[in-house]
Amino acid sequence: MSIIKMEVKNTMMFNTFVLCQLFNGFNARDLEKKNVFKGISGNKLFWGIIGIAILLQLVMVEFLKRFAGTERLDLLQWGVCAALASISWAIGCLVKFIPVPKKPIL
Repeated sequence: MSIIKMEVKNTMMFNTFVLCQLFNGFNARDLEKKNVFKGISGNKLFWGIIGIAILLQLVMVEFLKRFAGTERLDLLQWGVCAALASISWAIGCLVKFIPVPKKPIL
């Protein structure tokens, strides 16, 4: 088992955080809807923003080492970051099923 350098760990934390924000964009599209994918196929602006953000993140992690203080990640490390970030997506979907009273409690 190989030991991962601290710089790679920091890059993976940063990358996971940014991917969490992108996954949360799906949940934040319409807070009242339970199905976060409803109507998403026709929303070209949303897909454009997500695509540009992913591209910029890829460039920052892979090519801007001096500017961003990042290390290059291999495919497995990118997969781990995406898997961890997708947990935020699932949690956001589950939170939508918590009942909220129409009238404030206090």
